[in-house]
Amino acid sequence: MVSAPAATAGARVAVPARGELLDAGGVLADALAVAAEHASPNTRRAYTSAYRALIAFATVRVGGHTPGPGDIDRDLVLAFRDELHTRGARSSTISARLSAIRRLADALELDPRIQRIRTTGAEPGQVIALEAGQYERLLSAPDLRTTAGRRDRAIIRLAGDAGLRRSEIVRLTFDDIVEERQPDRHRRAVSPTRATATPHALVVRDSKGGRTGTIPLTATAFSDLQAWADRRPAAPTTTIFLALARNTATPGPLSPDAIADIVAKHAGAAGLPPALHAPHVLRHTFCTRLAEQGTDIDVIRALARHRDIRTTQRYIHTTHTRNRHAIDHTFTPTGPLRPAD
Repeated sequence: MVSAPAATAGARVAVPARGELLDAGGVLADALAVAAEHASPNTRRAYTSAYRALIAFATVRVGGHTPGPGDIDRDLVLAFRDELHTRGARSSTISARLSAIRRLADALELDPRIQRIRTTGAEPGQVIALEAGQYERLLSAPDLRTTAGRRDRAIIRLAGDAGLRRSEIVRLTFDDIVEERQPDRHRRAVSPTRATATPHALVVRDSKGGRTGTIPLTATAFSDLQAWADRRPAAPTTTIFLALARNTATPGPLSPDAIADIVAKHAGAAGLPPALHAPHVLRHTFCTRLAEQGTDIDVIRALARHRDIRTTQRYIHTTHTRNRHAIDHTFTPTGPLRPAD
């Protein structure tokens, strides 16, 4: 594996002339040399990480062979940006990686259109949520005839019906499914009717095992969990969701990145646009649905486990905006009587 050239502490590496790096022995080596130009160790590390991720993505995209400078064009960088967004990367992370890539494109005289690529997705504070029909299509995407399909359906259900983050999903154990009486306001918010309610709840924990909240389980969520439990392979762990092992390997817990891959896979199969492929969109959908049905903001905050009430207020604002858009769309004339612009 090619590693970044060592730099003397405090010394600035000379910036090579345009095009000079192309003779250094491969795009990755060229990219790492560009990263090594920066005096700041943090910048060098960030650029090195960005370039390694880009070249790895390019290698897969071009069929496994070593990519050349001509392969790093606008379309590839756009696909790389969208992949980061699909995996749930923050806008700030995507922006930083694109900045590094624009520097690389300038140094190596790559496709000049790369310089115009910017971060896409939600603006800060904006909420992206699924419509009811989109959520149903996503839930229908996994093949319930397979073990993986039952697992994936349960994962999607917990993210959308209980608002769990992917890091919280991978920590769930069977001991976290409890029969524990919940406040009536919480139960009614999650399951507005008796037919959709259960006596079960889900204990949510942080990385240290501490309880951060308890979410009432809907009948459909409990049913999907049961369907997965019935097909779950034996494993030396009580963790609910497993990475399904091949051959004779022992199944182990899923990683948060695996959750992102699962959601993205089925979102693509359901025909959802790329901006809706990330797991956090399901959490947004949960919170937005609570707000749209008029749930008190304190209840939304408790169920979503927000530390700051201002985070919860985003969903109230989004709901008002969506309702206003729906009203305008319904009552604005679109025929011959439409007023002139």
